[in-house]
Amino acid sequence: MLKHLEKGDERKQDSSLVLKRVSDTRWCARADATKALANGYNSFQKALQYIAGDETQTSQAIHEAKCLLNDLGKNENAVMAVFWAAILDRINGVSISLQRKQLNFERQSIF
Repeated sequence: MLKHLEKGDERKQDSSLVLKRVSDTRWCARADATKALANGYNSFQKALQYIAGDETQTSQAIHEAKCLLNDLGKNENAVMAVFWAAILDRINGVSISLQRKQLNFERQSIF
């Protein structure tokens, strides 16, 4: 799927965001992964459509691509991806600002 995404011209949004395996040690990686999914939703659908129609792929890869494509086709998943990307982005920003060495509690605000 990554090969197909790299070929596509639709990666004009934020090239620093790449879909990766979620890290078990860094929860902020979940924020990055969710943001990458929300921003590249159409590209991921097209990549999965390509894999699902590619007869050179293994039957397991085709089946997984079809299942993921079916999940991405549901409106609630698209809405939740955008919703959680916004929430996790905000939480990640607060987390990063609280980890600064020169933290000034008087000037910090959550929102």
